[in-house]
Amino acid sequence: MKKRTVLILALALAVIVAAVLLLWLRPSSAPKTVAVNETNFPDENFRTVVNQYDGDRDGVLSSAELSDVTWINCADHGITSLKGIEYFSALTELDCFENQLSSLDVSRNTKLIRLACSDNQLTALDVSKNTALEQLYCYNNQLTALDVSKNAALKKLICYSNRLTALEVSRNTALEVLECAGNQLTALDLRQNQNLRNLTCYGNELTVLDVSAVPGLLDALENGEKTANQEKGIVVYETNDDMIAMDLDQKTVPETDPS
Repeated sequence: MKKRTVLILALALAVIVAAVLLLWLRPSSAPKTVAVNETNFPDENFRTVVNQYDGDRDGVLSSAELSDVTWINCADHGITSLKGIEYFSALTELDCFENQLSSLDVSRNTKLIRLACSDNQLTALDVSKNTALEQLYCYNNQLTALDVSKNAALKKLICYSNRLTALEVSRNTALEVLECAGNQLTALDLRQNQNLRNLTCYGNELTVLDVSAVPGLLDALENGEKTANQEKGIVVYETNDDMIAMDLDQKTVPETDPS
């Protein structure tokens, strides 16, 4: 009986030790303490921005200080690298437009709701990990491709003046605003975007655009509206220079003057 009791106690102790070890070895989701230095934040201008979040001015961002940062505005600071942005895992908004960025890694910023990275020199942008993203402003870059298939929550996509040859938005059913003018698109499938209310797509290589499944756009077009009416805040379609016709549920709308 005594041996059995000892065995049970030993097993119980082994289970407790194993549980403690698992908890200790498990990767923590909380951000680690990070020194504000050249290693972690190579770009001096970005480092200057980051320093403002060091509340106690000890040269180190504590776990609490990192967690408190939900918005970073580093627009127009002459920044060439945002290395170190990955430490801000609680970030929901990032304004980094009008800089000199040639790359941007936001794969660790999974809570992002709004990303504004326009007016940079980006040739690629991966937002596949940013599934909470609702607004993406990436216009005036050099993007040749943009995959938003993982961004089901996306409501606003502003990607004009890039080098996009294709844009797939069929999985973005929540999309309300799409501005993709000034690219090289030859087709645009909007059949799944029934919530779309504002579309700007001139300056591409489109010849036919089917909006029969988009009630807001269809209503405006049937009422003769062909350009954006900002006062009404609705729909809107601006024709391309080479637009031949628009297919409105087997109806053809002649080419119109976008002016």
